[in-house]
Amino acid sequence: MAYIKLTELGKQFIRNACAGTSNSLLTGQSHDKINDIESKLYNIDGHLPFCNPESPAMPWTGHAKFNGVNITTNQQLGEALIVWFDKYGQLFEMDTNIIAAQAFAESGYKIWNYPLTSNASGISQFTTDTTFGVIVANKFATKPEYRFTNEEIAAITKNLTGNLKEENSFSTKFLIGRTNRPFIHQNIIDNPEIMIKAQFCYMKYISNKCNGLASSALFGYNRGPNLPVTPSYTQSIQNAKNPKRGVDYEVEGIGYVYNIFNYLGNNKFSKYGYFGYDHLNLNEPFDVYAAEVAESGIYGVEVQSLGKYYPNGFKYPANYQLTKHLSYYDAISMNALMNPSQPERKNYDNTPTQESLDNLINIGKKIYDPLCDFIGKKVIVNSAYRGAYLNNVVKGSENSQHKLGEAIDIDAPASHSNSELFYYIANNLNFDQLIWEEGDGRSPNWIHVSLVIPSGDRVNRRKISLYNPSWAGSYRHATDITAFNTLKSQLYPTGFYA
Repeated sequence: MAYIKLTELGKQFIRNACAGTSNSLLTGQSHDKINDIESKLYNIDGHLPFCNPESPAMPWTGHAKFNGVNITTNQQLGEALIVWFDKYGQLFEMDTNIIAAQAFAESGYKIWNYPLTSNASGISQFTTDTTFGVIVANKFATKPEYRFTNEEIAAITKNLTGNLKEENSFSTKFLIGRTNRPFIHQNIIDNPEIMIKAQFCYMKYISNKCNGLASSALFGYNRGPNLPVTPSYTQSIQNAKNPKRGVDYEVEGIGYVYNIFNYLGNNKFSKYGYFGYDHLNLNEPFDVYAAEVAESGIYGVEVQSLGKYYPNGFKYPANYQLTKHLSYYDAISMNALMNPSQPERKNYDNTPTQESLDNLINIGKKIYDPLCDFIGKKVIVNSAYRGAYLNNVVKGSENSQHKLGEAIDIDAPASHSNSELFYYIANNLNFDQLIWEEGDGRSPNWIHVSLVIPSGDRVNRRKISLYNPSWAGSYRHATDITAFNTLKSQLYPTGFYA
């Protein structure tokens, strides 16, 4: 990755992402509700995680400066980012556009940003351990001019206690690190320029190990300092496979690289634009541009045991977008695929036919995308396309529309309800069949919705149904939403299943 300055389209991307006189990129608080064990264990929704004593749930404000003047608006931050990215791109002799796109993928340019299940912080999403290694210990400065000055180190270690030459003072595995955690976070978000320099420094170190190959360097950055990265993107992916890390570990890294390449070269991927890298040919499968072209097409080999790849190779990357919000992986994999109690769901080839793929794109554009836009986040896909083998394994109906890619089973994220999604579909969207699946009178356990591409006698029936396996015949049907509400009230007179 030799030095390439920000393109004009790249500058415009940053300006679009940082538009306006508000301070939403400078001040904010994480409110996302995450239904995983770790977030429940630490009770950290809205709090800065891994702090002792517990950090209050409050907005955090980064007090960044540009040329000695306080940055107070998003727009001012955008202009500063343009200068900082180019400044350090030139110093570290790297492609400024890749690093700027990477920073957006990490934080959306929110300098206050923090996730709820990690100790990462800031615009570059550095963990406390990485902050120590890159900035304080200068472990990754491969040239004297790359080193962090005493003044920069002092800014990142301000108000910290303990021996600042020891990683324990930063690591949240230790009490002293958890005590220092809020101070480290504040220092990181107060100094986005230092963190951008740190991002370049760390990426330069990884890039050197990858012979400058952007895909492998980005993958290594995302998957962590202990991953053996190589000039071969496919080998780096193979190195990341580790059951102890979880079956999705390398898939997340592939998706990370894919997103960044799309910000660079896909003018339809982001509402903010793109960086103008048209040579990436992003209408082609990911393999064409991801790495060494001759070998990159085989990265799915020997990992079909994970249940997410296929014996003939994975046609698209994990988050290849069929539509604005519906990824190929959403469409062909079941939410409970890796459930250890159902090992028979693994090792199947669920590659859709072209007809089924067209149907998936149709339901993605006309039902799934509008739902995601309605609630402002991705809707959970439990099941979409099910080929004959998988449909049989999960005991689906022989006439299931899932087999044609015409149906999708969905769940609302924790911040919304299934009934909210159900009534939005019923009142605003066209559909073939809409099913209130189990649950009670307040909300279904999940939603089944189908949509057909009209052809000949096939039309969308707008059939609304309730399903409960305890009923004789299991299904109850209505002709419209008014009749449905009447039927539901009769079946659940108290709101609950009787």
